[in-house]
Amino acid sequence: NEGMVTYGLSIGFQEPWAMYQPALIDPPAGADVIEDWRFFYELARRLDIPLGMRGYQWDMQNPPTTDALIEAFLSRSPVPLSEVQQYPSGHLFPERSAPAQAREDDWPYRLNIGHPKMLEELSGIAATLSTRSEPDEADAGELRLLLISRREHAVYNSVGHSLPALAARLPYNPVHLHPDDARELGVGEGERVELHNANACVSGFVAIDKTLRRGVVSVAHGFPGGARGEGDTFGGTSTAALIDDAYGCDTHSGLPRMSAVPVDLRRA
Repeated sequence: NEGMVTYGLSIGFQEPWAMYQPALIDPPAGADVIEDWRFFYELARRLDIPLGMRGYQWDMQNPPTTDALIEAFLSRSPVPLSEVQQYPSGHLFPERSAPAQAREDDWPYRLNIGHPKMLEELSGIAATLSTRSEPDEADAGELRLLLISRREHAVYNSVGHSLPALAARLPYNPVHLHPDDARELGVGEGERVELHNANACVSGFVAIDKTLRRGVVSVAHGFPGGARGEGDTFGGTSTAALIDDAYGCDTHSGLPRMSAVPVDLRRA
């Protein structure tokens, strides 16, 4: 489970531990440096979009302080911010841990799981699937596969690729294939292949992975292209080049389709 590997980054801590860290330094004089939350607050204010959280509406004319924001996040916590601040090195609060409580009677927020626009979009997708013909066969010496995204534990998204220690641990971005697909293509562990579609062509080195399903090729996202380090003839396999970010986008969020992308795979 990826959440266990990136422990603390995405799922929080399994123990009731907390620590408050005040700002270490102030931004340089005259610098246009603000905290992340302030950027979104100001953006919403200029767009005249009210912001709320847990039934509380923020004052959109007078921005809160960072501590006030943290206090609001902890408003239903059994440990208030003022108590956490008493332990500069952090503290375990096992006696204060409590199960989640039922929502308030006047809780105004609900998930809209049947929005008309979403249902309309799903109907359009279903119609497309029901009328879609079989995909064209790949050219001789190629496999038609679906590119699915993955992560590598040596780096975190697009962070860490330039660090010598991490680059030495993972000098390239492996192209993971099921053994049967690799056998059909006639390639083995460490051999170089090319993934291409109408958008681009990128190269990579095969990593045999029997845990994959047949028909898919799995490559980590977030890798840069080109050489990495002295002596390398090839570095990352940038799957971003294969993504259609102009037309293959979600209608509402604008996010491009980044997984289950059709590609052809061939020997390099």
